[in-house]
Amino acid sequence: MNQLVKYPLIEALGLVLVWLLLAYLATPLALRELIAGLNGRYLADLGGQHDAAARQAMWLSAHAAFAWGMLALALFISLNLGRYALAPGLIVCANLLVWALAAHALNPETDGRRWLWLAGGALLSTPWAARHGIHRQPRQTAGNPCLASGLLLFAGIGWLTLLDYSARGHFKFRFLANGQFDAICLGLAACCLMAGVKPSLFAWATRLMARIDGIAHEKAGVWRRHMPLVLLLTLNLLWSAGLVQLFGRSAPALTSELLRVPAYLMGAWLICRWGDAPGHWVRATVLGLSAVGAIATGLLGTDDKGQLLLVGLSGAALCGSVVALLCRKWKYATGLGIVVGLAGLVAVNQLLLVFGGDWSARFAARLFAMRHEFTGTLQFLSELRWFSHGTPALTGHGLGRVPWCGTLASLEASDACGIAKQIQSDYFYLALYGAHGAVASGALVGAMALWLVAMLPAKPTDAHQLFAYWVVAIFVTITLTQLFYTCLGAMGAVVLTGITFPIMAFGKTSFIVSAALIGLSLNKDA
Repeated sequence: MNQLVKYPLIEALGLVLVWLLLAYLATPLALRELIAGLNGRYLADLGGQHDAAARQAMWLSAHAAFAWGMLALALFISLNLGRYALAPGLIVCANLLVWALAAHALNPETDGRRWLWLAGGALLSTPWAARHGIHRQPRQTAGNPCLASGLLLFAGIGWLTLLDYSARGHFKFRFLANGQFDAICLGLAACCLMAGVKPSLFAWATRLMARIDGIAHEKAGVWRRHMPLVLLLTLNLLWSAGLVQLFGRSAPALTSELLRVPAYLMGAWLICRWGDAPGHWVRATVLGLSAVGAIATGLLGTDDKGQLLLVGLSGAALCGSVVALLCRKWKYATGLGIVVGLAGLVAVNQLLLVFGGDWSARFAARLFAMRHEFTGTLQFLSELRWFSHGTPALTGHGLGRVPWCGTLASLEASDACGIAKQIQSDYFYLALYGAHGAVASGALVGAMALWLVAMLPAKPTDAHQLFAYWVVAIFVTITLTQLFYTCLGAMGAVVLTGITFPIMAFGKTSFIVSAALIGLSLNKDA
């Protein structure tokens, strides 16, 4: 059977199976007695500022299976519309139309007319986009038909766990699942959009890189040649420092997630230029180090130092891989790459110990609290350890029965909840462990690791495809590091510093950015 027919069929089958699994897991959350118990938690806000949010939370609890079936359908339709040989503008309009209609269907308790306006605008813009858009893209097909269903699976299981936590956890977080669901809808739309316009997007990016590289070759003064990098570094310093001063220490956490995107792009540019003609690697190294310095400076200005640690650890591992790739003709290239990667990991840890300041003291305090929950000074870590000790190891409590606030029902309507608030993001592995047990949570982590590795296609030879390949490779490396680091942190082996569990945990900006980058690996040229 032709791949143009076989792969979409496999993809559709995978999405249907994932939806059936999510519908089965969501069944306990929609039981009549559990829904009745949510009335006092949500409907008490009716008439106030949380009116629409309370109605949406109740609707999502009762109709989670329908919501994820609608998302699976929209994901399948949108991905396949983007695979036709159409103008990029037409693909954008088609994606907007599909996701606007899906958003209208998924918001029955709120004012969904704004989504109909978006759908109408996309529909009216379609003839103009078809007539005035740039040349058609080449036809695409599914790169790996299991990737889309994997994204839906991990996002769905993570969101159902967050929905249970919102309904029975900290009272102030009762609308947590609402915001994450909106982010999932937006992230899946961004994923489909990136998958559809990838050929045109990276063809343009390749031309832009070639132009910038040509400017760097011109015979000009040193200051003129490096002025853009100096300006970038200065703007990062001023922007990050200004955010800290104006909005406090917690607001710049958003910045660190967004700064990962230029880190991926500049890293891919560096690697692509490294293998060019002799002598180019020196210039590429200087440009790459300057760009990485600018990104690191921006991360230093944020309160979310975990992203800086993550970029450092992943960069060390990626350096080892690049060294092994460059020396691939030597029989000891793999061993050399491993040595370089391990040396980089040791160097990152030593830099943290030497220049970390109070950061190092925070590391020591967290490690001590994770190992000695009764004598440590950090209460939230002790609460996490007690929660894991009270969970049935093999089966977990099950969705709808997790004692997020202990066994006293009166605690659910107060702020005296005996579980750390960080379980929604940094320590989300413990939430999976408490809801699904050790076997299921371990299987989810292993499946996510294999799914991330499966995003890497065979190395292409075309210029714009090579750039896209390295963007995905850097994203996979950092996300794998993030996955295992958060799991080790939840088990008390290492210290977490604001690193969110990928894809599944609460983190709206993190999911949208990750889903958009995952879209780069969903399609390949037919």
